[in-house]
Amino acid sequence: MILIDMDISILMSNKLYKVFTHGDLDGAVSLLCFLWTRPDATIEYEELFNNTIEDRLVLYKEKTINKPTTLVMDFSLRETFLNFDIPEFVFIDHHKRSEIFVKQFKNSKVVFKETTSNTALMYNTFLKENNNLTKDQKYLIALANDFDCYELKLKDSYDLNVLFWSEYRGNFCKFIEDYKLGFKPFTESQRRLIENEKYLGCKLAESYQKFFGELKIKGQSYNTIAVIGEKYNLLAIDCLINKYDPDMFFFINIKTEKVNMRKKPSIKDFNISDFAEKFCEGGGNSNSAGGKLTPVFMEMMKNLKPE
Repeated sequence: MILIDMDISILMSNKLYKVFTHGDLDGAVSLLCFLWTRPDATIEYEELFNNTIEDRLVLYKEKTINKPTTLVMDFSLRETFLNFDIPEFVFIDHHKRSEIFVKQFKNSKVVFKETTSNTALMYNTFLKENNNLTKDQKYLIALANDFDCYELKLKDSYDLNVLFWSEYRGNFCKFIEDYKLGFKPFTESQRRLIENEKYLGCKLAESYQKFFGELKIKGQSYNTIAVIGEKYNLLAIDCLINKYDPDMFFFINIKTEKVNMRKKPSIKDFNISDFAEKFCEGGGNSNSAGGKLTPVFMEMMKNLKPE
């Protein structure tokens, strides 16, 4: 389903934009997609996260006079976003949990479709008919989409994300500058950095407390691992998944009281995003999601036994 409460041609005719995008790889390449659609426009941007987006939008709304067209990309719509339901704002998002809020916006413009990534939504909405995209730009789009939906069918998508969170951590602007022409092969120093980050991730994985067992959902049993720790690390998680090959995996952060979850992509009859929404007040994609550490979730985990 796609709901576009706007005339795309109106948005594309402007010369000045402000963009707030999610500060992960999907948000970065979503921004690049928009930059590629408007090469002659003036576009200011900021990367934000779920714990910073609302405070920043409040300040922006209150302090900015004569706001340009303002895009908010790759953030799930939520009730509090209705505080920013003004004509200058355009919300662009792909998460399923956004759908219930789309029609509540009366003044802002909303581009929504549940799909594999926000990068895919940007491409399909703004760039699909663009014949000027290079192979490198198309490949970068494919890599960001492949990683965000966690299908990992492309050989460079995982390593690009590792590089994003190591070399470009805290330097979002440099990533945008380095990849403004599309993907480029990793240098030897980047490859060494990627491999070292993977090694450190596996060392961290050894410190996690691990629980194993079968989780039954809708009459189906899934081989499950849950780990408890104070620091979520994607590489440590992937190291454990590669080692044990579970159907379901949960990382329980006892410090933040959050849960990150995965399912094996080959399991097609189960959507982990639906599970996160029902049991953890969260959401995500079909293969990876996150949410809160709720009593009902912890009750389900009681069937798992320590290593």
